[in-house]
Amino acid sequence: MSKPFSQWDYDDAANQVGARIQLLTEGTRDFRLPSILEDLVGINDHRPATRRTECAIRATEYYRGNHWQWGHGFIGQLPPASLPGAESMKQAIRKAFVSENVIKEVVKTHVGGILGREPSWSFLVTEEDDPEGTRKEFSKETGNTLTRWWNDRLALKDLQKAARILVCEGIVVRRLVFPRGRLINGKGIPSVSTLLDALDFIFFQTVYADRGMVYTDPETMRDLGIFLFEELDANGDVKTQCAELSFLNDAGETVCKVVRDKGTPTEYAPYPLGGRLLIYEMTRDALITEQIQSNQKAVNLAHTQMIRNVNLAGHRQQTITNAVPPGATNEKPTITDDTTRVDSPPTATSTATKKFPGTFKTGAGAVNFLMGMPIYNEDGIVVGYTDPGINISDPVSVETFERTIDKEKAAIYAQAHQRHVLIVDKADTSGRAREVARREYERSLKESKTELDACGRWQLETTLRLAAFFIGESSRYLPLRADFNTLIDAGAPDPEMIKTSLLMRQPGGMKNRPLVSDETARGLSGVEDNAAEEARIDKEATLPEADLPESVIPTPGQQTPKPVSNSVN
Repeated sequence: MSKPFSQWDYDDAANQVGARIQLLTEGTRDFRLPSILEDLVGINDHRPATRRTECAIRATEYYRGNHWQWGHGFIGQLPPASLPGAESMKQAIRKAFVSENVIKEVVKTHVGGILGREPSWSFLVTEEDDPEGTRKEFSKETGNTLTRWWNDRLALKDLQKAARILVCEGIVVRRLVFPRGRLINGKGIPSVSTLLDALDFIFFQTVYADRGMVYTDPETMRDLGIFLFEELDANGDVKTQCAELSFLNDAGETVCKVVRDKGTPTEYAPYPLGGRLLIYEMTRDALITEQIQSNQKAVNLAHTQMIRNVNLAGHRQQTITNAVPPGATNEKPTITDDTTRVDSPPTATSTATKKFPGTFKTGAGAVNFLMGMPIYNEDGIVVGYTDPGINISDPVSVETFERTIDKEKAAIYAQAHQRHVLIVDKADTSGRAREVARREYERSLKESKTELDACGRWQLETTLRLAAFFIGESSRYLPLRADFNTLIDAGAPDPEMIKTSLLMRQPGGMKNRPLVSDETARGLSGVEDNAAEEARIDKEATLPEADLPESVIPTPGQQTPKPVSNSVN
């Protein structure tokens, strides 16, 4: 029989969450098993169990811009650690390292497609809880109250952060919290009388998978929320390791309990939250996989090699062969063992000197006279001169690196279901191909949308019920249900699809009725919130004709006025 959640201690909670992985920051590369194989390896002291894998941590590091990652992000040749001066060589390579954050572009495009606009949400009352429909205004008033709290807490920004972690790592944990420093005796909530005052004590937080989780007991199928944190003393040093537990008691109320590795636990009064916990976990398949990270490394290597190529062979070079170095007419060139110098003859006021030859002049109006090197016979007599020559080397093309970068970026966008980004600047792409790419991107967004919508409902309902408990009106707000809808923005819909949806709304189908409903037609035309759109249409219908916007679409038989021009031909 499993251990009841009420008897869990800190070690039980910490063992469930698992150890935290520390990325290697010193030495050469230490190749580990891919994350897909980690579950097949037995747990040991050198590789403790963890929920946040190395692949997940590196995905977040790439998003933040750390592409070097202490040498692990560079797949070019690195000196072995045993080589003298290896660290200085590594630092020189680091200075010349060039990266392009394609992973960040992919993640921001995905998150922006779901949370680029403010989500649509409200509170509803079911017909069973309100058969006479008298509580609609009450639910609307409650939604307006929480809207202020939502805006003050910058909830959209925090939800975007949660979506970013979810896309990068595949797991993210969110929690509702009331600051312990504002509690009476560390446990009680100060007396408040209004819902808005109670909301002032409620905050939310987004954490990584190695700091929290929602554990499901396989025997009872009950959930337990876990959040690990540290208590500090007055000097800011860690005093105790703590775990916040959130679970349901036998009465269905939510219990919040803090257990410590040293000291007694603290349990807060149970809250009637309708079966909700104070901790919530979102999961999905991570978008930034090991394959995408490998492609990102290849992009960075190509950029680095291209810049190195530009530095070493990116300029036009001239090489002069078999010619005497430039010098004055009275100067005699000589060839020595160490270098080529020019002998300056003595004068009445100076002695003979040795100096290096002049330079080959280039540019507009420059004239150079080249003379071959003298050829001597065995007796030291000049018998001829060499034929001077100039070899010109053009800069080495960077086309190879450009093709490599384009190929690797295309692989990243394809795996992230964002092929529409690749065809934005291609004029020869058909409209059908663009629509297929947009639909593929939209389908990938829906996987994240499902998790975010459920998390939004949890956040709103739990917050409302917790605030209602603080003011002693739990029964009044408990029947309210949150409707949370993130608005997908996958780009402008195809004009042909809009025309088709309008045609399908015309009578002529079965029993001379439209083929699709008005809501379906609006969805095909890109309208996400059908109820809000209908409310706007109804509002416009009540306006006087003079206040309505002027129609820009000519009616049948109406001639479009020609533009007036004051120019004189």
